[in-house]
Amino acid sequence: MIRPVLYVDLPGIIYSIDRRARNKQHEFANFVCWLEPEENRLPLPPFLRNIFPLNPASRTWICEDHWRILGFAQVQERPSRTMWEISYLASMVQRNVSGDDVLAALLEYMIEMAANHGILRIFAKVEDEIPEQELFQRAGFQRYARELTYVYDPSVGGQLMAPNTSSPNLPSLRRWNRHHVWGLHQLYRSVTPQRVQMAEMLENSEEFAKLHVGSLHPFSRGNENYVCDVGVRLGGWLRLCRGHGSAPHQLFLIVH
Repeated sequence: MIRPVLYVDLPGIIYSIDRRARNKQHEFANFVCWLEPEENRLPLPPFLRNIFPLNPASRTWICEDHWRILGFAQVQERPSRTMWEISYLASMVQRNVSGDDVLAALLEYMIEMAANHGILRIFAKVEDEIPEQELFQRAGFQRYARELTYVYDPSVGGQLMAPNTSSPNLPSLRRWNRHHVWGLHQLYRSVTPQRVQMAEMLENSEEFAKLHVGSLHPFSRGNENYVCDVGVRLGGWLRLCRGHGSAPHQLFLIVH
């Protein structure tokens, strides 16, 4: 049986438990989709954030059998309110039911709920070459882009050196301001392939900024956004997400 879960961010709680279990060489759940630390921008501690979720635009469902959780899914509504993004999709390990069957049932139920709520698109971020990709293909998902993540290790690559700022031709970075919204959207349109633009349907500059610029999030903290203004247009955008504890810092760039 699949049913909704209200008020409590159950996937976030199970994800935290699973991370701790994996540190001890155990596995608690098989996560196919999950939120990266920088995507979970609420400033509360993880424990309180999962108990008191402040994102009313999320929906959570669990698949259970006689009160035993077999798997769960969670989506977040994008600013346009016509698209969902899968934030969590997982099946529990050490169950008598096939994990693929649980994930397939959750995907099918999610698509049915999307149709009932007038949702035009559902987005999912899935690791490359995992066997669960076939489940998305059978459910009608199509891959429209590939994302690469690069890791910088100072012990291997040496220390980062600051650029020579004395050069008069070196463009400077300015802190993000709301009047950069239109310019950021034009930067996105100029560097993004047409096929990707058609899939993402980000035609409104305000919606695009709310989705990508952390400083527009009402509860964001710790993210810094900069733009490179070359006069008639923006030449680049940079977001710095500072990691806490063992979490790494993360950089996000759009460059013309």
